[in-house]
Amino acid sequence: MKCERKDEYNIGEFVKITREIEIKPHAYNVYNYIGVIVKKNLKNIAERTIYWFKEDYNYLISIPEYGGDYIWCDEDTINGEIKPPLEYKLHMISNFGDWWYPEHKSVYQKLLIEALR
Repeated sequence: MKCERKDEYNIGEFVKITREIEIKPHAYNVYNYIGVIVKKNLKNIAERTIYWFKEDYNYLISIPEYGGDYIWCDEDTINGEIKPPLEYKLHMISNFGDWWYPEHKSVYQKLLIEALR
């Protein structure tokens, strides 16, 4: 799937993520995920002012590997937005835990409306 890198992402967008986790000094595991953005958090004013060259947002992303549970990411971790088929999106979200729909029904309902068109 083609990735489109952006300066800012929105809730409901599907993105590719690459995370490096240090398992011991100078040894990293690299994980690649596809997920859906469920929350967008503006960093505090001090962080945005002091580190003016960094991004302004952190993103809470649901991923299937964790049953819809979340990881926090910034723009550096996100490889870009992807546009998978609608069927893929609905299938992915429908496999999240039962708790996910009540928490993020606006994302799910937006996809259902898109499917009805």
